[in-house]
Amino acid sequence: MSNDPYSLCICGSGKKLKFCCQDILQDMQRIKRLLDNQPDVAEKMLEQLYTTHPDKEVLVTELAELKQEQGQQDEARELCIEYLRRHSDESRVLLCLASLSLERDGFESARRIIHRALQLVGPEHWARVSVLLGKISSEMNRRQNSASAFAHAVLAARYAPPELRRRIAMTLEALHAQAHVYWPFFGPFQLLPTALNREAAEVDERARRLSALGCWEPSAILYSRIAQAHPENGSVWYNLGLFQLWDGRPAESMESLRRAAEFLQDFDTSVEAETLASLLTLDHFPGRAAVMERSCQVTFPQRLQELLDSDPRFLRASLDRDSSPDNPAVHTFRLLVDAPALPDGGLLYRAEIGVVLFDDGDVKDDDNGVIDVVASGAELDDVWQILREIGGDDIAENGFNERTLPAQRTGCSCFDRLVHYEKTVGIEAVRQRDRTCFENSLKEWMESPQPQLGNRSPAQLAADPEQRRQTAAAFLTLQALCHRMERHDALDDVRQSLNVAEPAKIRPSPDQSMNTIPLLQLARLALSELTDDQVLQSVNLATGMQDIRLLEQSLDELMNRPTALAGFTPRRAHLLRASIARLKGRKEDLDEAFEAARVNADSDADAFRERLELDLKELNYRLDDPDDPRIPQLLRELSEQYFVKVPEVAKMVKEELTRSGCEHLLTQVETLVEVVAGSEPEEKPASKLWLPGQD
Repeated sequence: MSNDPYSLCICGSGKKLKFCCQDILQDMQRIKRLLDNQPDVAEKMLEQLYTTHPDKEVLVTELAELKQEQGQQDEARELCIEYLRRHSDESRVLLCLASLSLERDGFESARRIIHRALQLVGPEHWARVSVLLGKISSEMNRRQNSASAFAHAVLAARYAPPELRRRIAMTLEALHAQAHVYWPFFGPFQLLPTALNREAAEVDERARRLSALGCWEPSAILYSRIAQAHPENGSVWYNLGLFQLWDGRPAESMESLRRAAEFLQDFDTSVEAETLASLLTLDHFPGRAAVMERSCQVTFPQRLQELLDSDPRFLRASLDRDSSPDNPAVHTFRLLVDAPALPDGGLLYRAEIGVVLFDDGDVKDDDNGVIDVVASGAELDDVWQILREIGGDDIAENGFNERTLPAQRTGCSCFDRLVHYEKTVGIEAVRQRDRTCFENSLKEWMESPQPQLGNRSPAQLAADPEQRRQTAAAFLTLQALCHRMERHDALDDVRQSLNVAEPAKIRPSPDQSMNTIPLLQLARLALSELTDDQVLQSVNLATGMQDIRLLEQSLDELMNRPTALAGFTPRRAHLLRASIARLKGRKEDLDEAFEAARVNADSDADAFRERLELDLKELNYRLDDPDDPRIPQLLRELSEQYFVKVPEVAKMVKEELTRSGCEHLLTQVETLVEVVAGSEPEEKPASKLWLPGQD
């Protein structure tokens, strides 16, 4: 601590020491020295000092934080409450109480204290605010209030000082990585402009200022008053719905957004409001089908896995044979759907069951293990009952653990079916089965009554001209669900069947960041009218959000812009195109993308390294289809170009063939290795050669 009377005070008030806490400086210095080794003595000294200086906020916050560290949360809260009775607007004590209340009782109980603190806090306490908002974001994420989690994380980043920005940025990156699961709620939303009279406009302005601080409950209260005075203003209801959504109150938000959809004049905006309300219905209310995981102890795990092997309702998915005490063996089974196989032989399943053996491969009947079941919430109890009938007393009756997984099912049972993966079939064949399954699911979706549609089917809505908005929202909801299911199929046929028109294009201003565009509006971007920088942002955003449709369209636009393409690098663009072609099973596009990537690698100074990486990546992609005619030729090229110079490549190729279920090609590689074995390798360069996968 500085003794300079004109330095900033130790309490963080922003005042000079001379005009704030200079009279207790020596005592505080002594207490700071005692905190590390004699916290009890420091606590007594703080209490004595607080008795003689009851108006020093630094003393109550230091004492409250010390009591909190020692597990005395109730005493710490009472200290803050008692102080605030005398000094109700002391921001640092409010922040301290907010943190204590959040930790003990959760956001619901701490909300009003937090919002009061946010209105009073100054820049000197923004680091504390950032940490507090980050904790709220984590709580909202655990509760699957995804929009609130995202909004609080963005706000935490805004408040964060330089030393905290990296940590908050990592939190935001983690949320973005889950964006496809919670589409479109892990993304930005924009308040709508409102046309109001002078009195209401003043209330609107105050609510927006509070919203910028993160005080969404006060904003919602103010907007509720405006809504009462202007009950047919769709923009007011929409903004109210966003305030409630960010504040972690999805039920209220859903109702407000439905009212907004009814009164908004712009058709596309009203459809988006209706879509958000429908998705909230699916995500937060009874009847939703969340993915659940339940696990418990198993007395005889080997016997259980043998019983599952012999039961025709179960199909073995995998077995980890490299078990050890630190890496137990996991037998994975799938409970099949009681329905005919798909036309191409694919099988659907209801649940995935893992039987974990804690042993080193020498299984004994008295070894314990764990059974782990993953299924939709609607099916979990039925699946568990089937397993109890098979395993009997081997499966513990009580004491199981249960949790909702981050990924959620769609809420539409017709999509809650998964295709069984068989390693020997090949990934592309499984993808084709999955596409067939999805096509059947879409047909069922069209005819299935759905709760968020008033127990009507999309086909019934489409037949009613008065339900044009609801029909378009049903289609947009389907698109959002497809993002969550990581489905990248074109839905043009569904759009045409529902007679839903393409929405109007949006044209951001040249200086607008793509990260500010609401996710539901990404498909409406007029890509040809974006700046080069915005197109690059669009590619990066689509990649991070796993929006394959936007990524493909953005890459097509990028290819027509030489300057932007050079900044992105052509090789990277062509590899992204190859990834899309692989995902969609388009062999011709895959050929063209890798050929174009090689042309750019040839012009690179490090061409050998680039070509090696490209060849290995192409092999990985081609092995999705073991019958791909390009594979034998690619193996020959790998052997001729790399097996002599880099013998490790042969080993990597063998591992890739085994991993992909293409063991039948191993003999071909062995032959190629023998052919080059007699050749003398070229003299190795002094520096170590980089290989894909190395740091």
